[in-house]
Amino acid sequence: MTTRFFSTPLLLGALFLQTPIARAQAPLSVTVDGRPVDFGGSAPAQVGGRTLVPLRAIFEALGAQVEFNNGQIRARRGATNLQLQIGSSTASVNGVPRLLDTPAQSVFGRTLVPLRFVGEAFGAGVQFNAGSGVIAITSPQSGGGITAPNPNPIGPPATAPYTAPGASAVVNGTLVKIDLSPPATVTLTQNGALKTYPLADNPLALRQISLASSPTATPQRQSASQINLNTLVGGDVVRLALDNAGRVTSITSTPTVLAARVQFAGNNQIVLDDERDTTLTIGPNLRFIDATGRASNLATGLNPGQTVALFISRDTKSIYQVSAFAPDFTASSGATVPDPIAGQTTLPNGQTPQIQLVSHSATRPLKASNRLVVTVRATPGLRASFSVGQKVQNVPLVEDPARPGIYTATYTVKAGDDVLESRVTARVTTANNTEFLAQSEAPITIDTIAPRLVGTFPANGAQIGVAQPNIAIFADDLGGSGLARAELTLIQNGDTANPIRLDATVAPPTSINAVSPTPLSGPISVRGRILDKAGNVLNVNFGFSVNGAGGGRITSFSHGANRALSAGDDVPLVLSAPPAGVASFDVLSGTRTIARDVPLAEANPGEYRASYRVPASATGDLRFVGKWSGGGGQTSQLEATTRVQIAGLPTRLTIQTPREGDRATSPLVVRGQASPGATVDVSLRAEGTQFFILEYKQEVGVQQIRADANGNWTTTFDLPALRNISGLKFVVTATQTDAADQASEPVTVSVTR
Repeated sequence: MTTRFFSTPLLLGALFLQTPIARAQAPLSVTVDGRPVDFGGSAPAQVGGRTLVPLRAIFEALGAQVEFNNGQIRARRGATNLQLQIGSSTASVNGVPRLLDTPAQSVFGRTLVPLRFVGEAFGAGVQFNAGSGVIAITSPQSGGGITAPNPNPIGPPATAPYTAPGASAVVNGTLVKIDLSPPATVTLTQNGALKTYPLADNPLALRQISLASSPTATPQRQSASQINLNTLVGGDVVRLALDNAGRVTSITSTPTVLAARVQFAGNNQIVLDDERDTTLTIGPNLRFIDATGRASNLATGLNPGQTVALFISRDTKSIYQVSAFAPDFTASSGATVPDPIAGQTTLPNGQTPQIQLVSHSATRPLKASNRLVVTVRATPGLRASFSVGQKVQNVPLVEDPARPGIYTATYTVKAGDDVLESRVTARVTTANNTEFLAQSEAPITIDTIAPRLVGTFPANGAQIGVAQPNIAIFADDLGGSGLARAELTLIQNGDTANPIRLDATVAPPTSINAVSPTPLSGPISVRGRILDKAGNVLNVNFGFSVNGAGGGRITSFSHGANRALSAGDDVPLVLSAPPAGVASFDVLSGTRTIARDVPLAEANPGEYRASYRVPASATGDLRFVGKWSGGGGQTSQLEATTRVQIAGLPTRLTIQTPREGDRATSPLVVRGQASPGATVDVSLRAEGTQFFILEYKQEVGVQQIRADANGNWTTTFDLPALRNISGLKFVVTATQTDAADQASEPVTVSVTR
């Protein structure tokens, strides 16, 4: 079983949500140089205040040649080449990226494109008459074009430019868009509000990134470099410098960038080589920059092992751009200063050893003498070991000389190595004792304890009058792997040469049931072999006698309690004796009789039944004595051969250490109080934020222990060293199951590291 120590692949980037398209309240019409455009019955539509029109009609009306293939639109008119992608908010004009207010969309089989963008991209003038609902396009050869700000934009007017109070101000925010069409503006979000500023002529564009050059590095602020204005994208954290008139004279982009390696790339998806095989999908909310610095809709040209830059939005905590352009992930030669994202992180320094993979050979629970093979892929040349649970600790791993960085070990399970659903923890250590821990994703169970016999039905030594009785064995699976199967054989009247084999059914968690295929009589011996899922064996031998009804006596008396009971639980009782008699029972607790002459009703001829509810005063073990009397003064008395255990009042479950909010060290020791002899299940879960933006949850392991006679319990966990996780905490959860099989409410404590 080969697993990474982080599991679930995660799809990044918010899903694109199409805006519902609504018809304008007044019908819209479009003219080109005064001639109406025929859209073939599909009228223009408005989306978010912008007008979309059918693709082919508008391009042909403008004299442009158009191609449409798999959602990509290419149009050419003269020296102008235009490209759009359905659903993408980025288009290109002659290879220069342009941001769209509203992307091209496919609605009911028709492809709609943004009218103003298409017209102005080809140099046409676009004006809207709100009174008539006419959108007038003037083509370049008609002497039109855009020479002044348009007083009647298509749809609702744009946000009025925002002028910061004072002069020569500096403004910070997250970039939404840059609109270079007159009047040129830049729009930001600031404290959740949209602000739009006018652009001065020829504003300066700079980029100053905070770069984490490897997954183990702290982001460092790099020196600024000049960039083209059109390379800025929505999601960039920017700083604007304003002149005295409130116009933007310079825009400095200050993104946080994490360098990552590519595992696989194809079409519009990029799979990163990290613990979770993080998958990025290029689309409306995730832009891709290729190795030449150009925006692309396909992850072409990326090879396994290639480095890419992940641009992180501090506002939305999402990845908004992936770049294969080397300057975006190459550290500058000048001096740098630390510039981590706000908030606690656990990024170790670059000298920390790394573990890429922890795997083990266990495909089922293991028992004593089974072999466990552990394989670890890590930095070459280190000391390495692994641990499982509390008993299997620091088993040396040996590096393969022929495969540097591959460490293996074979461990033979010993009695007492028991652990329930725990992960293999690998540890690597450098010469200067720097350590790194990682865990297998798949847990492992080691169960070296055979099931324990609780009781049988019929009870050992019982005399019954049913020729084909139900036969049951009740067993407690102390090791925790679970009962798996059973083999039952009957020997009748000592005839070992002709055993009767039964088809046994396991009814988790404690019962094995079977019915004799033929009528029985005389003394019966039962030989059972009960196996748990690890292969541990419980051998069971008991006997009973089958006698015909009659003779004026009780032939069997039994109860149906197969576990310890609490006050309020019901005990079913069955007594077999001659029909038409009077049956009852007494209940004894120690030497004290707590119930006398409780009647049993004859449900079937010769079968008397009752149910007894355990009173609050019951303690210790309960004994049941059946009594029967018939005509002619015949009487009989028989005690059930097994007693019913009464569970004591449960002790409130507590976790005494660690306490809420403590800082934890590895190994984490967890101590608490429970009911004496109760089974306590303790789980550990790691929670935080990975890569500063991804929700991270990882089940570290589960330990099952029994409280001692005073109710004390203790267990330990190795804490994994996790990369790129901020806000890391470990959540300890404990539940107890008492002797009556009653589970408590969980108790939870959270600690930090």
